Amino acid sequence: MYSKLFRTCFSIALFVCVFVQNNTLAQEDFFYVDYALFRAAENKIIIELYYSFDQNELKFIKSETGYESSGTIELQIDNIRINKSIIKETFNIPVSISDTAGYNKNNRLSGQLNLLLDSGYYRLNVKAYDYNNPVVSAVDTASFRLGRFSQEKITSSSIQLANNISKSGDTKSIFYKNNLEVEPNPSRLYGNNISKLYYYIEFYNLTEDFLRENYKIGAYIFNSDNRIIKENVHEYKRKIADKVEIGSIDISDVPSGRYVLTITLSDNSNPSIINMSKMFYVYNSNVIDTNNTITDLNNAYLLSDIAKMTSDQLMDEYKKSRYLMTDDIEHKFEKLNDLESQKKFYFAFWKVFDQTPNTPNNEFKKDYFDRVAFANKYYKSDLRNGWESDRGRVYIVYGKPSEIENFPFEASTKGYEIWKYDGIEGGVEFDFVDVINDGRTYELVNSTKKDEIRDDTWRRMLSVQH
Repeated sequence: MYSKLFRTCFSIALFVCVFVQNNTLAQEDFFYVDYALFRAAENKIIIELYYSFDQNELKFIKSETGYESSGTIELQIDNIRINKSIIKETFNIPVSISDTAGYNKNNRLSGQLNLLLDSGYYRLNVKAYDYNNPVVSAVDTASFRLGRFSQEKITSSSIQLANNISKSGDTKSIFYKNNLEVEPNPSRLYGNNISKLYYYIEFYNLTEDFLRENYKIGAYIFNSDNRIIKENVHEYKRKIADKVEIGSIDISDVPSGRYVLTITLSDNSNPSIINMSKMFYVYNSNVIDTNNTITDLNNAYLLSDIAKMTSDQLMDEYKKSRYLMTDDIEHKFEKLNDLESQKKFYFAFWKVFDQTPNTPNNEFKKDYFDRVAFANKYYKSDLRNGWESDRGRVYIVYGKPSEIENFPFEASTKGYEIWKYDGIEGGVEFDFVDVINDGRTYELVNSTKKDEIRDDTWRRMLSVQH
């Protein structure tokens, strides 16, 4: 799998204090990388590179003690002016588990690399891959320029986004700095299980030459309309020259979308001494956006097929969409009393999944219902519609299998199918048995996919005497 590490150029302004960190370094789910710049001694610059691997995509191999996997990062930094590599390292990040069945691979394999550089022009090459399956990889190259932090004015580090920040004395931790444990979030994705956005930033040269005695540091979240939807402001008296500012903002009620965190430092004489920004993303499946860009949403709704649906048509689609809905979404929908409110809610639900919101078509919804139609055609039985069957549900939710092994009914053995998905969790399978030997009523009896039914003794069900 090829994945771009950097969607836009990794560019750093000549003077780091005015660097605006809006470049998007998020990739496909396999690997994420982010970074922040900090002042170091002797006019040098620290680049903290934060990374995470999706453990679902890593291949685990059986060992004497259990199962092992590893994410690998190949990092090379070249000094462009002298055409020489100054850093060329390979890092392996191992994972060892005792049993794949009970292991929660939803946890990402995360870490941090600290690089100390002089000012200058550089080229960065990063390749990340699964050590046991190098085909699963992400790679990119970027050029950038680093400038020294000025001693003649107030400057700041970049903004670091984090999953959590807590006090710590563990100086050996890779996430330790300034008596804090700062756990980075390289994906910049929040919502659902990560309901708070944590941030960390350092300010330098807060002296009486550049700053009044009383000053403010504000953190503001802007939506796509450039409106402030959340803020966290603190007032301080000038005491020390260098200051660490940390904070958190609750985003549990923020609709899914792209946002910008802006952190400012100001006093009475200057409302914008420092103004740093960083983009991040929110996916809250239980929050329907009814306020943001409400006019555009209403216009899009009026032009949609959903606005023209009858009650029966809406309820038919709603039932077929429930594989994607949480209990909370279903509860909110079923509490609505009139058809128009139900249609608008249903439209907003699908809009969350729309990967091209500026186009009239919702390609994600179309693909979903194409799979529903396929399931109805090929997986129906006398007892169920195709979309309601076990094979239909798996096809709709997970898509077309990488491979299907079909074993028809024999004199002593029931028919069964084994569906394999190579791109999910490092490779999973779903096992279906024709329980009543009619050639159509296949039930899911076992799967290696997390949160699906698991029965390693499922083959005992194949006997016609079972």
